[in-house]
Amino acid sequence: MYVSFSVPRSNTLFGSFTATVMLWVTTSSGVTGLPLTFAYEVLPAYEVGQTAFDLGQISTDRFASPNGRYFGSCSGAEQTTMTNNTDSDFSFATTWAQVSTAQNDGVNYITPSGQYILTASFQNEFNIGSAGVDSGSTGQLTLHWTVRYVGDEAQEPDTSTLPTGKYTAHVAPRFQEYDGSYDHILHEIPLTVTFEIVAGTAQPGGAGESGGAGESGGTAELCGLTISPSALDFGTLARDESVSPRTVTITNTGTERLDVTVLFNMYGLGSTSDSLEPGTSMTVQVAPNTEFESVGSHEDSLYITTRQDGGEYILPVRYTITEGSRLEIRSGALEFGSMAAGDTLPGAQTVRVYNTGDLTVDLIQPVSQYFTVEARLGLAGVRAGSFRDLTVAPRADLAPGTYQEDITVRTEDGAAAVFTACVTVTGTPGATFTDVSPGDWYYSFVETVAEKKLFAGNGDGTFAPENNMTYAEFLAVLFQFSGDILPTVSGGNWYDGHVAWAEQSGLIPSAMLDGFDPEAAITRQDMAALFGAFLTRYPYSAAPVNTGTPSFADGGSIADYAKDGVTLCWQLGIFGGNDDGTFAPGSTAIRAEVAVTMVQMARVMGR
Repeated sequence: MYVSFSVPRSNTLFGSFTATVMLWVTTSSGVTGLPLTFAYEVLPAYEVGQTAFDLGQISTDRFASPNGRYFGSCSGAEQTTMTNNTDSDFSFATTWAQVSTAQNDGVNYITPSGQYILTASFQNEFNIGSAGVDSGSTGQLTLHWTVRYVGDEAQEPDTSTLPTGKYTAHVAPRFQEYDGSYDHILHEIPLTVTFEIVAGTAQPGGAGESGGAGESGGTAELCGLTISPSALDFGTLARDESVSPRTVTITNTGTERLDVTVLFNMYGLGSTSDSLEPGTSMTVQVAPNTEFESVGSHEDSLYITTRQDGGEYILPVRYTITEGSRLEIRSGALEFGSMAAGDTLPGAQTVRVYNTGDLTVDLIQPVSQYFTVEARLGLAGVRAGSFRDLTVAPRADLAPGTYQEDITVRTEDGAAAVFTACVTVTGTPGATFTDVSPGDWYYSFVETVAEKKLFAGNGDGTFAPENNMTYAEFLAVLFQFSGDILPTVSGGNWYDGHVAWAEQSGLIPSAMLDGFDPEAAITRQDMAALFGAFLTRYPYSAAPVNTGTPSFADGGSIADYAKDGVTLCWQLGIFGGNDDGTFAPGSTAIRAEVAVTMVQMARVMGR
């Protein structure tokens, strides 16, 4: 036997019902009617435990500016339940609604009129983007709300003058029903939210519960939390500059557990949350991403909220992005043509260096091996959008050959631009030393040190460029830059006076003096140590060529007494590392290599 009946369906007809159906049975005595009664219940698609929320009183202090420039906001959370009576699952991934006085469409509006805005959203079990409430189950919902004052944000905040009174907001957060098809059914939950704004006591620019402002330091308090620092100021940053993160520490100084959420609207952080027991802390690393920010002043915010009481602190994060230092050279290569050795130099040419950044910069004196480079009006104070002219000419002591060189112009903070200069020198002038030829790579350096009377040959007309340089020979050459008078000492060695001079001047580190042998081949690290000690005692005029500290692959094997000297030699361009990235501190140096370093030393000393 099969019995059927129809149940009325209506979106507004819910509750318990009964239905009576007559079952007609035919027997030998006739037709008999048997009444059958059925009880049933019609449920709505969903049921929300609470649709009216009273947020209580909100002090105008809650809207105080965290930085003295705009009005803040206050937030909180209310809990309720939802029962899903459908065969589908509900999702609360994007359920939010905004209410303002500008809207009055019967759903989203706030009364009486006032300059406040309310944003409300549902989340399931505190998880953003959770699956929501499954079919046939009951889930815990949290209504997150924020009330913000949207008056004249350009004025200095004075929370005592904000509108007060009782307000009613009508809002309908949305959720999606997944019915198994590609069509997601959208539902709205009509809610009524009431709150009362009461006058606070904060002064203009002061801080209420939203906390006070400060620079990169200070401490703020929020509903049982201590936040340090209370503000971050990164100052001026260049575009693409790598910024070290700053740490914000949030400590639960109360007596109850607090669920803390931190939301940051800058690149790279997003949101994070933690549950803090009394006396425990959480930290957040904050750093602007200079790659994506535009040039100009920025002020972002770190939003710190507690779930228990809805308190919120807005921590300001300030910084300014600049283009930094940028140089540009728009001319092509400088071609000086040919010149005969010893002839009059060709006329100097001009290179114009443009400052295309947005900061005033100081240029570093360019270093050139084959050309002289001089600046008109000096190298300091090149304004943004301006330029500086450099005059370039071949050096007078060039041996026959073709010289092409890339010359780099740098700023103090590392910006650089490169130009190329080229000249050909003809003729075959006589060499100073019989074992040094114009075709040798070190020819011009050996000629230069001979011309400046820094090096002496061997008395037989040779220079011995491939021989190792001894400590005595190196000290003798270094002495030439001192301008001192060689002390008179008793001894039979030609170098005794130079060694005594170095010892009396404090140039030889104590670690080097132990077992010191003037006739031994000098090592690269000991050359650097002696150069460094000399340059800390005698004035020099050259600006650094490199900034910072070098990073050699074998830097860990450099002796402690030589490290400062190695760094100074690298910074001033006297000599640096090898092509393979090493410094080779224990390697010896031949006389030709030392000639190269002494030419650079002459430049540093202004000789």
